[in-house]
Amino acid sequence: MHHARTLIAAAALTAFTLTAQAADMRPVYKAQPVPPPPPTWSGFYAGINAGASLSRNLFHSNGFFEVPTIPITATPFNETFFHSPAGLIAGAQIGYNFQVGPAFVLGLEADWQYASQKDFTCTADCGRFNTAFFNLGGAGQDMKLLGQQRLHWLATARARAGYATNAWLWYVTGGAAWGRVQDTFTFEAPASIAPVPVPVPPGTIGADFSRNRAGWTAGVGVETQLWGGFTAKLEYLYVDLGHITDFFNNTVPLFGIPTLPSSISVTTSYRFTDHIIRAGLNYKFEGIGPVIAKF
Repeated sequence: MHHARTLIAAAALTAFTLTAQAADMRPVYKAQPVPPPPPTWSGFYAGINAGASLSRNLFHSNGFFEVPTIPITATPFNETFFHSPAGLIAGAQIGYNFQVGPAFVLGLEADWQYASQKDFTCTADCGRFNTAFFNLGGAGQDMKLLGQQRLHWLATARARAGYATNAWLWYVTGGAAWGRVQDTFTFEAPASIAPVPVPVPPGTIGADFSRNRAGWTAGVGVETQLWGGFTAKLEYLYVDLGHITDFFNNTVPLFGIPTLPSSISVTTSYRFTDHIIRAGLNYKFEGIGPVIAKF
């Protein structure tokens, strides 16, 4: 009996030793690092931007002279030219992106810009003698219509739709636009060398028109991730603030005779459009990518 127990113990010890040796012979696997998920564009962001802007507006300018009691009418000038206010812009933006799947991004963005755009023109023959002021020939009147056009500020509210690849986002954008447009006119009528008394007494009249305009905008852009929550973008926008018409007139006595009131009126019209190229820096509040736990 004692001998049998000894044999059983020896067999168990042998089996344990063989099992331990087999365990030592199993291959050792090293833990492989888990690659981080691709960056996400989802979340709120805010930033600043700066750039340049240029308008190219086809401008129509018309002058009309009238003495109702005689009657006498004339068109001292009727001209078409381009107003091209140019300048710098700078402002800020805020928005939200929502990444749809691995590649597509939808978002909303609003921005406000200060603009230094302006342009100066001289029309109404710009000092050349008009030979048909009374439709009677002669030297006429030496007149100038000086005009300045300005864009003071611009704001947009737009949707964005883009395609994300690696750390880049290529997008199209469009929506509503608002801006403050100013037109300032100075009509100068110096002394004439005509052999007849001047119809418009020497002097200067003028008018100033400032208005807030609403319109639309569309454009394209590209944005790239930098570090942390920062991104940089380059963007082009086309802006259309609609058709604008200005009118002003001045009444004076013809040849200085109080019973012969005359008037000269000026009408201008154009469509205000703008081309904007700007660069921007954004900060995404949630960070560029998801947080990965480390143990």
